[in-house]
Amino acid sequence: MLIEISKNAAETVSSFIELFAILLIAFTVIIIIINNLVHLFKKDETKFGIWKNRTWRGIQGGLDLFVAADLLSTITVDRTLQSVVTLGILLVIRTFISWSIEVELEGCWPWQKKAFENQEKPS
Repeated sequence: MLIEISKNAAETVSSFIELFAILLIAFTVIIIIINNLVHLFKKDETKFGIWKNRTWRGIQGGLDLFVAADLLSTITVDRTLQSVVTLGILLVIRTFISWSIEVELEGCWPWQKKAFENQEKPS
């Protein structure tokens, strides 16, 4: 009985996390569309860079929430070999997407950030 209740609770929490991730990504996209429509005819590149950064950060946050929901679901609810393999594949794909977003924003891989910052500083 207690195990069933905990599985149901974990399933509910996982669903809420997934819903929050969807809302975060959707909200980010809606705000960006509105912002781009407002600034359609302005040629201010600094604002574009700021909004591009915020867009990618919002999407990355949503992906991180999806990973958390999948982990919770796999660990507590569906403990089969197939679900673990599926989770592993999803984690690899989402890690690659997160790293790609990081490269887009920062201009270097996450593990090269310190060396990249040292190159930019004048001696």
